[in-house]
Amino acid sequence: MKHKTESYDPSWLVELARKENPNEHWLQEELKKCTQRLLLSDDQAMVYFVNPQDANKPGSDWQFDFNIEFESHDKGGVVIDILKGRKIGAVELLWLIKK
Repeated sequence: MKHKTESYDPSWLVELARKENPNEHWLQEELKKCTQRLLLSDDQAMVYFVNPQDANKPGSDWQFDFNIEFESHDKGGVVIDILKGRKIGAVELLWLIKK
């Protein structure tokens, strides 16, 4: 199923990765590619770049590998979902999670 997308400016994430983890150049380069956000729901706390449907099942684009966590001084916590092949799957903006 094809989902709608919208333009996304990852520059703040690239800068955050540069400050928090400067030796991980691959992360900065992968974040630069995150220019189209998938519109999967009204949940603004999750910014998806890869469709998580059927996550980790054979044939799914979403094959989770690990998370990287950062703390943005002006916004709050950020969790980046890294998929196999070091592809960025999603970014969770912890300050927007509804409690």
